[in-house]
Amino acid sequence: PQWYENLPGGLFYDEGPHLLYLLSQYGNACTLDSSFITNSSSERKTPITVSAHFTCGSGIPGDLYMNFAAPVSEWFFIVLGDKRLGVCDLFRDIYVSAPNDGRHTPAAILRTAAICGTKGIREIVRSGVAVIRGRHDVGADRVVERFGEHIRSGTPLGVIDGKHGARIVRLLHEIMNGSQTK
Repeated sequence: PQWYENLPGGLFYDEGPHLLYLLSQYGNACTLDSSFITNSSSERKTPITVSAHFTCGSGIPGDLYMNFAAPVSEWFFIVLGDKRLGVCDLFRDIYVSAPNDGRHTPAAILRTAAICGTKGIREIVRSGVAVIRGRHDVGADRVVERFGEHIRSGTPLGVIDGKHGARIVRLLHEIMNGSQTK
């Protein structure tokens, strides 16, 4: 929104909650271990970069990195496991995953490149068709659907309820207030 610089952390407080919700959804209750902020050299409240490190449910590490001086706006959610890699391009609604490439031999490297390339192209085409048809909604339809179901039947809202919202706002404050800064 036009008024994002009025928020305590500027654009970080507008965009950060979306990514923290995703991290919380994947990693359960995430607690902040450390954060580092590179402040703007101007009077802007939006920092140049935000880097935060978390410990999530079952000891799973989670990282958030945001660069507000980048030439393009991209949102990626990446899950690195011991068996697979998953990459979700949130703006384009594209998901690609690849298996562990083991000993990282030339054959395994080529296999991973072929899998990611083939899946990536297929996902780009699927997403492009959705854009052309006016059906590219980046998940907003699910949130609205869940909220409507809650109003109609009282179904719990889950991670979009007030309790989770307050937790996300606390995490935003923790990241900004407990950070090392440059």
